[in-house]
Amino acid sequence: MMAVLEWYLTCFHVARKHSFAKKPYNPVLGETFTCCWKVPYQNKSNHDTKDVIVNFKAEQVSHHPPVSAIYVECPEKDLCLTATVCIKSNFSGMSIGVNFSGEFKLTLSSHNESYCFNLPSAYARSIISVPWIEIGGKVNIVSQNTGYSSSIMFHTK
Repeated sequence: MMAVLEWYLTCFHVARKHSFAKKPYNPVLGETFTCCWKVPYQNKSNHDTKDVIVNFKAEQVSHHPPVSAIYVECPEKDLCLTATVCIKSNFSGMSIGVNFSGEFKLTLSSHNESYCFNLPSAYARSIISVPWIEIGGKVNIVSQNTGYSSSIMFHTK
């Protein structure tokens, strides 16, 4: 559970490098996006370095409201992530809020573990002048095998 929690929080730290707002991609119904990455991996036991492959596939399964189905896998690490995400946005003066509903499921087959989690909301602030992004809201991470859970509250300014 601690390793999954560390991974989850690290993802948001990496995403902060891109702190400027952009117009989101708006796929049409049934459109798919498929890609793969070679990611360098260093084995801690023998310091051997090799590339592992991460495969990603997403499909727009509904346009109004926008819903995407996502599948990510890394066969070498016995890792699989599935998700169905619905995005709802609202405008309030100088900000745009994006609420993500749906659930992500991370399966670590070699450890016989599964985790379910959600995403916090994202906010594009000061959209007229110098835009910046922040996240806020409550996130729950639950291990389906052990029953361990974690709640994280992201506070906005």
